[in-house]
Parts: sequence; C-alpha cells; structure tokens
Amino acid sequence: MAFALVVALAVVPHAPAASGACLDSAKSVPMNLGIGGRETDVVRIQKIVWSARRHDEIIGYLYTLANGQTWAGTRRSANMSDAGVRRFDRFLRAVAVRRSDLPASSTQNGAAAQYEVRAVPQHLAQFELVLSPCVEWPKDRPLP
Repeated sequence: MAFALVVALAVVPHAPAASGACLDSAKSVPMNLGIGGRETDVVRIQKIVWSARRHDEIIGYLYTLANGQTWAGTRRSANMSDAGVRRFDRFLRAVAVRRSDLPASSTQNGAAAQYEVRAVPQHLAQFELVLSPCVEWPKDRPLP
C-alpha cells in the first residue's frame, strides 16, 4: 500500500511595510509634506509599475495623504529608462491636477519631483500601468 504525502503551501501576499520609504522614493511614511497639518502626512506609498515590458519597470510612486489627496512622484532619473520617463510623463499629463505647471520632462533636473494627481485608477490600463503596494501606515494607529 502506497501513501502519497501532499504538502500544501500557503501563499501569503507580501504585506506592505508600516513606515519608511519605498525603494528610492523621495517621501516616506509617515512624513508631513509641510503644506498643512496632520492631514498632509503621507500615509501610503504605492509603486507605479509599467507592466507591459519584458521586465516590469517601476517608473514612479503614488503618495496618498491622510486627507485622501494623491500625488504622483517620479523616480530619480538614474533609476529609470528613457522609455519609462516618457511613459510616466504621458501618464502624468493625463492625471495631473495643474497641467500648466508640468515641465517638458518630469525628470529634467535629474531629481525626483511630485505632482498632485486625480483619477489615477481610471488611467492605469490606458498606459499599461499597475499599482503595487509598498508602504502603508496602519489605519488603526495614530500618526506620530
């Protein structure tokens, strides 16, 4: 009589960190943007990933504030391909709140920059982008 041993492995999704930066993000959780009180603390950072490439490329970050506002930020230009910069710039032109304030290229000075955005979920598929969790402050924990 033969017995088969079956081992089931539970796949646990990667939980985002509760505080800190996300890779080379310019901001961290929790961090106040200096434009208001506690409501402008960064409480979540998600990676903006260009998923239609052979290898996924992180082309920016989506910062969510305690008040619900969202800001998109670039990676430092040294960490992005030229095609990734162009993809992020096209995406940014679609979601930026103040399009007139946008530079010709979001990484023109080589540093990371942040822009207030809206309607991000509706534009992700159009640009072959997905959001990936990275850092999120626990909702049941008060901000420091």
